[in-house]
Amino acid sequence: MPDSREGEAGINKPSAQSDIERGDEKEETRAPGDKCRALINNANIAILLIDSRGNLLEANKKAEELTGYTQEELLNLNTSQQHQEKELAIIIASIKDESRKNPSFSYSTLLPRKDGTTIPVEIRGSLTTYADEEICLSMITDITEQQKTEQALRASRDWAEHIFRLVPSAIFTVDPKGNITSFNKQAEDITGYSAEQVIGKNCTVFAMPPCSTKCGLFQCELDEPIIGKICTIRKKDGELLTASKNLDLLRDEQGKIVGGVESFEDITRRKLAEEALKASEERYRTLAEAAHDMIFILDRDGYITYVNTCAAESLGLKRDDVVGKLIRDLFPPAAAERQKTNLDKVFKSGESFYSEETMTSSRGELWIGTRLTPISNEAGEISAVLGISRDITERKKSEEMIRYMAYYDSLTDLPNRMFFTEQLNSAITLAQRNQEMMAVIFLDLDNFKTVNDTLGHCAGDQLLQDVGGRLKACLRESDFIARFGGDEFVLLLTQIDCAKDASQVAQKIFEAMKPPFDLDGHEFHITTSIGISLYPNDGQDARFLLKNADAALYHAKEQGRNNHQLYSACLGAKAS
Repeated sequence: MPDSREGEAGINKPSAQSDIERGDEKEETRAPGDKCRALINNANIAILLIDSRGNLLEANKKAEELTGYTQEELLNLNTSQQHQEKELAIIIASIKDESRKNPSFSYSTLLPRKDGTTIPVEIRGSLTTYADEEICLSMITDITEQQKTEQALRASRDWAEHIFRLVPSAIFTVDPKGNITSFNKQAEDITGYSAEQVIGKNCTVFAMPPCSTKCGLFQCELDEPIIGKICTIRKKDGELLTASKNLDLLRDEQGKIVGGVESFEDITRRKLAEEALKASEERYRTLAEAAHDMIFILDRDGYITYVNTCAAESLGLKRDDVVGKLIRDLFPPAAAERQKTNLDKVFKSGESFYSEETMTSSRGELWIGTRLTPISNEAGEISAVLGISRDITERKKSEEMIRYMAYYDSLTDLPNRMFFTEQLNSAITLAQRNQEMMAVIFLDLDNFKTVNDTLGHCAGDQLLQDVGGRLKACLRESDFIARFGGDEFVLLLTQIDCAKDASQVAQKIFEAMKPPFDLDGHEFHITTSIGISLYPNDGQDARFLLKNADAALYHAKEQGRNNHQLYSACLGAKAS
């Protein structure tokens, strides 16, 4: 794959011809580029220059240290096939895309390094002109220590919250009359009032009803602080905010109330997000309830935490009778064990799993196709599994019908030529492995055309069906029978000891055909001619066994019909 940078950007590898043609002008324009490159290379921060096509033009030493790649490796990212380098190339492409959206941008992400690790970084950049081309100048800072510091600060803040039981955000204190005595910076930022503007005034100055009518903090003795009271605050500019407020009384050493302390935080966005989430959950719940598919959620232990109406009704139960139950409480042991196994696969692999099985429902025996999909929590751990089951009974019936049409004769309900050939090939493989003998019996009905001509095709069809039934009665459970078409039937005898076993079956067939057939009130006698080939003597594949059994059948007809003949080499020579 050619390097897309070469011949496009035109600033890394100028041609010798262009150098000669431009002469002194080339020397004049190259110097500022070299100076710029030197400044970039010696900078104490990782710097990347990216052209408008997303190609990396420059990467300084700090970038090498930060990523673990050499400058050459960085400049060849676009042609690299290495997985790790592709990931870094994606980051560089995202920088280019960000510059198109915002000429001056800043964001944080995870940077993949050559050793396979990732580090948190802040990427800042802007568009600039370099060598007569608009490029993106981006600076990358490792913020690992910054994040550690922020995490430590958060931990410290959480500890303070635990100790003081108040959110350390906006805080102000009041005297026993409710007049404000202190007002911190966060309170100023949230309300828009400065401390000077509110100190000495009653705390209701920025409150909305009912808090604006009276403070209420001193109206009763508080044994415990009031935590998370939701109220509305009017900012100085008139904007209304939703706040979560915490209140407590201040007492002196003698326990006398000397004032009160309140802290609050702006939760307007959070409340809006919660409302939006609630509305979203309600929409999805509505969709789930309206769905014709069975939808359910299972936890790690196999407990059902949610089912929609369709799923509950399919089980013949109410939703309250299903939620909170284990799988084994709702299904037969074998089915419950299979479903628990499938559930464990999803939790272990983290990937979706699809299965099909039968289920007894209020509508009878159904074929159900189920897809299990993992659900991850905020920590990225799989906490539950979403299951969507669909009734595929009609599809299964269609598949079964298609299979039947492909493998069975619709008149006699016997396997057809295709099915018989597949079975014969499988039987040959098994017989070869076990060094066993088999026989193929090819037969047709003598003078079958007379039935159709005298009694009609309906009678002929009935005769074929009755013959098929009598032939099946002559076989063992391990044998196989098929109708090849017309009045031709083929039988496969497995695990025989000698040719005599096949001849005995032929005699059994002759005896089965002796009783008259009742064809629409008419008694009709029919005989059959039979040809037999043996495996492995008469052929070691399906084609030769069938061909030689047919040759033996033809010889039986020459011998006056209503007899059976075993294939011999002389028959094959005669046929050829």
